[in-house]
Amino acid sequence: MAGKSSGSASDVFLVVLSARRQRPDPAHRRPLETADHHVLGTLCVFDTYPREWPAGLIQALEDLARATVTEIELRGVVRALRTTQQQLQQSNADLAALHSEADERSRHDAMTGLLNRRGFLAGPGAVLDPDHDGAVLVFVDLDGLKRINDVHGHEAGDAAIVAAARLLRSTFRKTDVVARLGGDELVVLLPATGAACAEALIARVHAEVAARNAASDEPGKLALSVGWVARRVGEPVDMPAMLAEADAQMYAMKRLRPSARSTQGLRNATSAAQP
Repeated sequence: MAGKSSGSASDVFLVVLSARRQRPDPAHRRPLETADHHVLGTLCVFDTYPREWPAGLIQALEDLARATVTEIELRGVVRALRTTQQQLQQSNADLAALHSEADERSRHDAMTGLLNRRGFLAGPGAVLDPDHDGAVLVFVDLDGLKRINDVHGHEAGDAAIVAAARLLRSTFRKTDVVARLGGDELVVLLPATGAACAEALIARVHAEVAARNAASDEPGKLALSVGWVARRVGEPVDMPAMLAEADAQMYAMKRLRPSARSTQGLRNATSAAQP
């Protein structure tokens, strides 16, 4: 059925159809609605003269209205799915970033920023090629850390650990890998390095420690015991075995230091007593 409009130079007639007809509506003046009753608008048919609309045409137009609603709803579903997909992709990217960050943190020492034991053994300590790389592993122990903690407090002890880490990083080469195994133990991996070069670098470490102690007014002087082992090109590289060997060498040096200091003190006392 048609209804006549006004306010135009010519007669224009329109029919408003609904996608859903829950009750008889002879005038077909109902809006397009989704299945959950959201009103989308109206579907209008215009003509230039009044006429009776055949039932078949009315049915076709109602089918068109239903198809229109279905198309709009499907497009809404597609947009929602795309939005959900984008959100899932972003969530996956965020999770991957968090996982990478957590993995990176798990491989580094929070206090010094150096690799920790896990990061060292899983990274640089696992990639040496014995057929192409000679290597030196240096084991460093921070002497007197317990005494610093007991006398000056744990903040002073932490500062000593950080100072030792910085000194090692600044003294060794950029290609060398410095790591903190835990507590007062640090290691330095020197790839493609021979014994003579390692000895020169370790001598530089001791010189840097002496210079720092002479210029520093921090509580407790920095003291390092150092042991090292070398592997020539072609020799098998067993990192846990090298760590154990370098650790044993370090403790051997640590045992020598007190006796060396006592001997030097005795010599000084003897010289002072002589006329």
